[in-house]
Amino acid sequence: MSERPICIFRNIEDTEGEVFRNGVVGGMRSTYYIKNTARNACTVGVGLRPGACQALFGIPSNEFAQSHVALEDLCGEEARFLGERLEEEKGLDRRLDILEGFLTSRAPYVPAIHPAIVHALNRLSTTCNIGSIVAETGYSHRHFAQLFREAVGINPRVYTRLLRFQKTLRNGVDEAV
Repeated sequence: MSERPICIFRNIEDTEGEVFRNGVVGGMRSTYYIKNTARNACTVGVGLRPGACQALFGIPSNEFAQSHVALEDLCGEEARFLGERLEEEKGLDRRLDILEGFLTSRAPYVPAIHPAIVHALNRLSTTCNIGSIVAETGYSHRHFAQLFREAVGINPRVYTRLLRFQKTLRNGVDEAV
């Protein structure tokens, strides 16, 4: 959410980008993108956990992967109204409260993530051996990968690469401090 339009470029070769006016939902990404906002614009964003896209928008996470979708396309007038409320509010804490209230109202009942995926997400914090995790679930690799993509947005192998990359970044920051 931003008080001014945001232009998102898919990569460095994308010279036109896509403009979003009343909010944008971005899926899990394994590549970078470039966000261009007006000078001194204030943006408010939320990082969603696996399964949240399904709960909030009724759409599996894999349909959002590697892309951005206008919040208006998902929520219609509700997105425009949210944008107006956020624009009226100047305090960051209050803006976050409004955004949290919007998200909470969309998911009064959050459906559970498939137990096999919950297990995998917990195990991936300690191991990168996807084969052993799949074996522990009792599902075929193919079926497990489908469940994982629906909940997380990307396949397990790419997800583990992103976890390793994030860990490397954190360790680099810790060492620099």
